[in-house]
Amino acid sequence: MMVDTQVLSYAYKGQQVSLAGARISSVAAHEFLELYEPSSPTSFRYYIKYRSGRHLGLPSEAPAQWKSGGLERLVFDFGSDYPTLVEFNSRATAAIINDRNSPAFNHLVSSLDKSLQKKLRPRFVFLCEHVEECVPLASQTAELGIDLLWNFVQRHNVKSNFRNSVNDMMILATAIAGGEHLLTRDDLLARFAAAQHGAPVREFSPGLIEIDFAREPVAVKRRPKESKGYINRGWRIAIQTGRRPPQI
Repeated sequence: MMVDTQVLSYAYKGQQVSLAGARISSVAAHEFLELYEPSSPTSFRYYIKYRSGRHLGLPSEAPAQWKSGGLERLVFDFGSDYPTLVEFNSRATAAIINDRNSPAFNHLVSSLDKSLQKKLRPRFVFLCEHVEECVPLASQTAELGIDLLWNFVQRHNVKSNFRNSVNDMMILATAIAGGEHLLTRDDLLARFAAAQHGAPVREFSPGLIEIDFAREPVAVKRRPKESKGYINRGWRIAIQTGRRPPQI
């Protein structure tokens, strides 16, 4: 079963649900570990530089400022409709969680504000202890997420923080692409997913909704007449890697 960020946060507070065997999207991990910079849609508060088994950082470099070097990023360009967003290092985030590498994470956040370190370190330990797997956001999954977002905005308003709406669709797309059961507290998201993909929805427990994407392959569920409409609006996803990616 996959859980979204809100369910993950409730579990962290000891409320409602066990995460035994649960999977999360790297997007949910980024939200839970507060990587997103509230004041900038194209920057992170800090950057996870990690390959399986080893941390790529140097003690003298501050994660909150270290944007160059070894970056993987997906650039979400919404033309003139919405601000451009960047998703950094999904594979690195998944790898450091799946390796349960708390020492590497602790080193990565060591130059952040002490109060933020105190908040983030137990959260990472919680992920290591309770989440079975973190699934990185692949470019193909992101394409599905943008397709979902396009269909969503034809009928509904986006959230005041636009990134939150994009993140919701990326988590939803990860569950769809993986044929997962997704556990959420978002009734609108559940109803939208059911309408888009004919996925069965049930009340898992009071306030918790389970969406079942395990029954049919994604290709069967897609609705071609509504698919890829975002391309005509100039929306696109760019994949960028390298030592020194261009500034946006």
